[in-house]
Amino acid sequence: MVEKFFLTLLEQVATWIDIIGSVIMLAGFIYAFFLLLKVIMNSKSRQNFTQSIKVVRRDLGSSFLLGMEFMIAGDVIHTVLKPTLDSLYILLGIVLIRVIISYSLEKEMENIK
Repeated sequence: MVEKFFLTLLEQVATWIDIIGSVIMLAGFIYAFFLLLKVIMNSKSRQNFTQSIKVVRRDLGSSFLLGMEFMIAGDVIHTVLKPTLDSLYILLGIVLIRVIISYSLEKEMENIK
């Protein structure tokens, strides 16, 4: 009884962690979109515009990285709760893809700085 309650609770926690990751990414996109509009309307010179775009890209990349970290944590919890070979392979694929994307974003953000 207690074990079933605990597993159900952990499943809900993992789902909420996934949702939080998605919300972080969506909020970062919305913020970056409005920041981009502000940059377009207020930029006086090409150099100022280019610098401002770098800031927008950095902020968007940061929110995507943070969101992906939350989503990976949620996926790990889901897999631990239902440890089948198929779920392990799916987790491995998801984590590999997200790690590659995260690494690429990190490198691009370093270039922006």
